[in-house]
Amino acid sequence: MTSEEEQMLKDDDFVDLEQRYSMHVLLMIHRYPGCIKADIADISDPAHNTKFSRVQYLIAKGYIKYMNVNGKQTKKLQLTEKGKRIAECVEHMHSILKEYD
Repeated sequence: MTSEEEQMLKDDDFVDLEQRYSMHVLLMIHRYPGCIKADIADISDPAHNTKFSRVQYLIAKGYIKYMNVNGKQTKKLQLTEKGKRIAECVEHMHSILKEYD
């Protein structure tokens, strides 16, 4: 294994994005800017608590943020620049996978 491969395995940010539902959360906000947590984590979905916690985690890591309207924070979510770049890559991977369906 090369040192570059070893670094990738140790890259905390990459590993964090691989965690349950992180990429799903980013993709949902990318596709539906201004959505709220309940839009992402449908209450009928048994994994909704995990998705809620991933939203909070992604906010803490700087991938998403709450929108401000007239200087006041809302419940609506949007991607940061970092989050947009990652979401665009996830969207591209999704389109590749759809080509092979």
